[in-house]
Amino acid sequence: MNRKYRKHYRKVVSIKNDYMREFRKNEVKIPFIITVITIIILVFLGFPTGYLVTIDGIEVGVIESKALIEESIQIATAQIEQAHGTEAQMNGDISYSRAKMFRRDKITANYLITYIRTNVEFLFEFYELYIDLDYVGIIQGPQTMDDLLERLKLRYYGTSYFGQVEFGNDILLVPKFTTTDKLMSFEDLMSRTTQTSSVTIDYEVIGGDTLLDIALNLGVSFTGLLNANPHLTADSIIAEGDIIQVVMDVPYVMVNKVFNGHTGDSEY
Repeated sequence: MNRKYRKHYRKVVSIKNDYMREFRKNEVKIPFIITVITIIILVFLGFPTGYLVTIDGIEVGVIESKALIEESIQIATAQIEQAHGTEAQMNGDISYSRAKMFRRDKITANYLITYIRTNVEFLFEFYELYIDLDYVGIIQGPQTMDDLLERLKLRYYGTSYFGQVEFGNDILLVPKFTTTDKLMSFEDLMSRTTQTSSVTIDYEVIGGDTLLDIALNLGVSFTGLLNANPHLTADSIIAEGDIIQVVMDVPYVMVNKVFNGHTGDSEY
């Protein structure tokens, strides 16, 4: 073997040895790199990056933070309160837990707010109405009673009376959180409060009274007045101090006129 060939041979052998050493290094590196990548993927997949929101047993989606959940609940509640004009409480079961947030499961705060408004039941602060301790129903609030008073004023005194009126009954409003379907309609409230019942009162005759005057002043028929007093006829003479019976239809709710801060006698 000549010198030139031996030199070339040694070079080839050296390159081959370098390649084998590099190959053996790579044989060690590649599994190590694969192992590291696998660990990173497993950690990434297993480490929770968001919060899974569940409402009334239904998984709504995964959101970035607890703060967004709490903020969404507050905003949705505020919007519901504004729409109904009263305080509201959420009646649904909302829970959340740490979870991995994938794109297909991710939800935004706006989505959660809309979901809460449209799918969660709310309770509203309305009022139980009692008249003379008699339970009537659930109404929107004090403004409803103001509206009722104005309607009764118009019904009993007409459009020509512009003075003040007030209820002649004890009115009690008790706050209660409930659903909107429990509300009493205004029409039902009017119907209930304008119901009448027949009562018999003793009327003491004053000077100058006649049977016809008494009937007109008390809003009863002349025939009805005579029927309530069989001992009287249309020609009977009554004297001051006499007691006669008067049968009247009295409404469930009385409305009295107010004069100079004082309550006057009501026509009803």
